[in-house]
Amino acid sequence: VITARNTDDKRIGIYALGIALLAVISFVNFFLLTFVPLPPSIKQILTVFDYGVALIFLADFVVRFLRAPKKWAYMRTWGWLDLLSGVPIPFFSIARIVRVARVAVVVRRMRYKDVERSITKHPARSTLIGSGFLALLVVVAGSALELQFEANAPHANIHSGGDALWWAMVSIATVGYGDKYPVTPAGRITAVFVIAVGVVLFGVISSYLASTFIASRDRVDREVIIATLKGDLDTIKTEAANLREGFGTIQAEMAEIKQLLLERKGAS
Repeated sequence: VITARNTDDKRIGIYALGIALLAVISFVNFFLLTFVPLPPSIKQILTVFDYGVALIFLADFVVRFLRAPKKWAYMRTWGWLDLLSGVPIPFFSIARIVRVARVAVVVRRMRYKDVERSITKHPARSTLIGSGFLALLVVVAGSALELQFEANAPHANIHSGGDALWWAMVSIATVGYGDKYPVTPAGRITAVFVIAVGVVLFGVISSYLASTFIASRDRVDREVIIATLKGDLDTIKTEAANLREGFGTIQAEMAEIKQLLLERKGAS
């Protein structure tokens, strides 16, 4: 995913770290789907998650392609692999393993101080991206657990991977819609956890938006103040130039008067 040759990845950014984490999560998901015997309903959840990750990788490819100074060179090196690994088809999931290898190389080159400096420099953005990953993990893990607890319970209404995913996404986003709900004690405990995470995420997003708007307003105010000060400085410079010119004129006139006085004195 990350190539310093064609992008700005030499600068350790929050975006690059986010894509790196997503690639690792994608690898774990691929390993579970390929090598771990799972119930079909759980595989359905992981497959939907895999499709979502693929779409994010596809968007990442578009961003990198547009930013690459030499697009054909990018496509000849890693671009084609980035494109294939972003296609939401199970066959191309194998291409994401190579993405993880590339991420490992970049992560190995990262220095802890660089990463810490990048996170410290953009705390709000770092928190927002971290919250996004937390939401993804909670939706996947919560839906899988809920399905395990509810699938065979009497009077349950969560029977498939689609039901569990719908319940988890609605619960974390809106504290529940009401059409799907848990009936077992373990399922309800899971629901409390998912809803609590959703409330926390809502607070994080609200804080991020507020800080962004405040920073934007402060930046505009600062630019207005700077422009006003520059205008005042230009006015002062103009007035100073006029004063210097006037002072020069006064000096010339005084010199003429002095000369006239000397001439009159000499004549007398």
